[in-house]
Amino acid sequence: MPDDAPSWLSGCVAQLCAKDLGVHFTTLLEAFVKLETTYGFDEDTYDKLPAANRLKEVGEWIKAGRNRNPKLPVVKNASKYAEKWKEWWDTLQPVWRRRDRDGTLMAGGAMKYGKADEWGALDCAGPNSWLTVVASLYFWGVTRDAASQEQWRASVQDVLWLVEGLTASF
Repeated sequence: MPDDAPSWLSGCVAQLCAKDLGVHFTTLLEAFVKLETTYGFDEDTYDKLPAANRLKEVGEWIKAGRNRNPKLPVVKNASKYAEKWKEWWDTLQPVWRRRDRDGTLMAGGAMKYGKADEWGALDCAGPNSWLTVVASLYFWGVTRDAASQEQWRASVQDVLWLVEGLTASF
């Protein structure tokens, strides 16, 4: 964690490390911190992801003060949460994201670097931005079941691909 990281970042990352969810999630956390560092922790530039379609667990976590409340939301039905997460994630995608024949988002290929409008809602920093995506994956990962395990892993990889791409666009 950078020495100049704001308390919301260091506190939340510590909270999202409470349970080891494996190397892929740890890599995502590291990439997220690098992205926030790249944005420079300038509170004047903080933006937020749209709240529309956001998971209720994420909203509860935000209302409870994020890392100031040691009690994390509990996902009661991992498969249903996975469906809702995918719907929310789909609404946040930049227009250039490619999809396969079934409409599933595809990782890999060319990214649109440079202009904020090419990243859409995902070009944002601060406590109500990528943190909410990473936290939502943590909530799911802690309670994932066998049915949603592979979807969770693929979702972590997809988010990681975009976080790394956005970081590289600076």
